[in-house]
Amino acid sequence: MRDPTLAPLLSLALCVSSAGCIAVARETYTTLRGPGVVAVEPAEDFEVSPGREGHALSHSPSLARASFAANASVTAAVCDWDAGVWFIVFPPLPVPLLSPGDSVGRPGTTVVRLSLDGHGTWRANLTALALTGADGRRAAPERYKLVTTGIDSSLEPCVADVRPRKPVDGAELAAFGQAELWLRFPTLDWPETPRTLELDGLTLEGTPLPATRLDFEPGARWFWYRIFP
Repeated sequence: MRDPTLAPLLSLALCVSSAGCIAVARETYTTLRGPGVVAVEPAEDFEVSPGREGHALSHSPSLARASFAANASVTAAVCDWDAGVWFIVFPPLPVPLLSPGDSVGRPGTTVVRLSLDGHGTWRANLTALALTGADGRRAAPERYKLVTTGIDSSLEPCVADVRPRKPVDGAELAAFGQAELWLRFPTLDWPETPRTLELDGLTLEGTPLPATRLDFEPGARWFWYRIFP
């Protein structure tokens, strides 16, 4: 979950005596790409903190959407947002302010959010979903959470604080219409690249959806925002 509290407070302390203060920031996250998949970019303007708006200078896609027949789609995001580095650019100050991110999940794990959208009943065979890596590494999700209310409709990569805690073993999932499926994969000692998310085992109204492969790529967003006033 995004926690930008530290950087604005430190920045405010340094520029409170000025007529105004603007910061430029860089945040990082994973971009997903794959054949037949639409890369979805985050919004140009977004909330940095309550009442404070950020404005994108450049950004990588934050989501990947696979569309199927009958107006059905699955949108995937990797929940590894990192607040990165914040610079005060007006008035000019040479010291970067570090703002460590708070990614969802435990150390040594990777959390993925799947947003399901379609008319009818979704079912998921969680053991058929997988994350693959270098040297033949392959992991099925170990924990999950199904969300059917308060679904995140933003284009941000996992801004909600959702913790997948239910064990996958023996789970039978069904949801109608729109839902979010959060998955936690064990990836201790995995290299950052290559990694591929294999989406399989999803059905809508009893019809299996085609398997989709999404490759992990590093992504980032540069943006500016006004700290003070």
